[in-house]
Amino acid sequence: MSEVGTRLVDWAIKKIESEYRDDVCLLLEHKSLRLGADMETKSFSFYIPATNRANGLARTFIIDSIGYDLFPMSWDRIERMADVKEYNTTCLADGEILWARSEVDRERFLSLQARLRANLQNPQYMLDRAKKWFDTVMEIFQETLFEEKLYKVRGGNPISVKTLDLSQSFTGILSQLERIAARLA
Repeated sequence: MSEVGTRLVDWAIKKIESEYRDDVCLLLEHKSLRLGADMETKSFSFYIPATNRANGLARTFIIDSIGYDLFPMSWDRIERMADVKEYNTTCLADGEILWARSEVDRERFLSLQARLRANLQNPQYMLDRAKKWFDTVMEIFQETLFEEKLYKVRGGNPISVKTLDLSQSFTGILSQLERIAARLA
């Protein structure tokens, strides 16, 4: 699989440089969801667009029954991750830059990583964030508890469907809190 990942990264960089040079800020990878031998290989995960035109770069490849996604993620969302206001902070925390449009873009991303690390090391800040996440999950749980039709749940809170499996949501939140606690210990 390492050859596939390398070839896909090469493809993405060539595509950006030839068609999207002014439209993409960064091409990034993150290894949080990789297993075993895949940990040591390069593979793209997402990019930060500079313009709406960059959305045309998004792709899904299926190679040997394995999916490889390249998707846009806005600076606004990355900023929310730095402040632990987005759930999947690993995209920022473990993100590695594969290609950068400029040193300014590179430094912006690195400073957001540093801000996330500082926030994760601040016990009071993290306790406040954990309480807010827990309140959100409980609110969604209460809104959807007695709903029998999934389509009605989808029509309500936009993150309801994602959090319907509360065991997964709580497990994810608890897992992040455990990792934070271990770093602080």
